[in-house]
Amino acid sequence: MTPDVEKALAAVRRAFDGHAVETMETGDGGVHVIVEDLDLGPAFTPERSWIGFTIPFNHPLGDVYPHFVRPDLARADGTPLMSPLNAGQVMPGFERPATMLSRRSNHWNPSRDTAALKLMRIVGWFADEAQPVGSAA
Repeated sequence: MTPDVEKALAAVRRAFDGHAVETMETGDGGVHVIVEDLDLGPAFTPERSWIGFTIPFNHPLGDVYPHFVRPDLARADGTPLMSPLNAGQVMPGFERPATMLSRRSNHWNPSRDTAALKLMRIVGWFADEAQPVGSAA
């Protein structure tokens, strides 16, 4: 892993202290990461999942994208998963069956954006999905 990727991984571990973190190096200086047992909120079933992603070799210049969750994720209200959730995917590196969440950071700024912050935003996205349309989050 590059020094910047090692720093980013350490920040993920600190930010999600108490959660198991699995890693697998990509071979080019990056790392595949899975953070276990995160709360996705009541809009989804099961409410808890692992979330996986890759910290690319060029971090912090490159966006941490996409993210992956358990393959059996469903909406609690029974409506089908739709974009940005895509079932039938595989978490790279670990080759785990997965559902992919496509939330690219179009304005990624390496001076402020980090892998840990992006994962916090992803967890927050799942929680926001539980809010009725037009309500304050």
